[in-house]
Amino acid sequence: MERPENARQINAVWWRTNRGIGALLTLLLVVFFVYLYLSDWTHEELRDGFTLGFFPLAGVLAMLACTLMLVFDSHRHEVEEGLATIGWRGWLLCAALLLGCYAYFALAQVLGYLLTSPFFLFILIYLLGMRPWTTALIASVVMTLVVFGLFTVLGVALPSGVLPF
Repeated sequence: MERPENARQINAVWWRTNRGIGALLTLLLVVFFVYLYLSDWTHEELRDGFTLGFFPLAGVLAMLACTLMLVFDSHRHEVEEGLATIGWRGWLLCAALLLGCYAYFALAQVLGYLLTSPFFLFILIYLLGMRPWTTALIASVVMTLVVFGLFTVLGVALPSGVLPF
């Protein structure tokens, strides 16, 4: 199979290739699958016959199939342009984003969706380039209220935290 002209093949370290990224993600997903499978809640049977962990486990298996394709497809030795040039600053930004997501979910359980979401949405919207900051603030509050309203109409409870609703 002929590769497209814009595909970059760089003699880079193994972990920067599609195969390396696929192998790393496969390893992480296998560990996550085992963690889910060994959790007690995963095997609780629901009234419709499914177990509580059926869809999370199926989702992890689907992602695992995709990462295995990265390991074995015809583009496995290629390096994506962005990954070829990423430095330590880029990796630190990725780690900060992951820590921010963890902080959001942890704070949403304690403070609630309505108090936590506007703050985190404002930061992300502003970092993505929406200016001035007042527009980013208004957008974050409006999006939070729209999502809260939609979930309320659908009957899905979001974390209430310290608020009574």
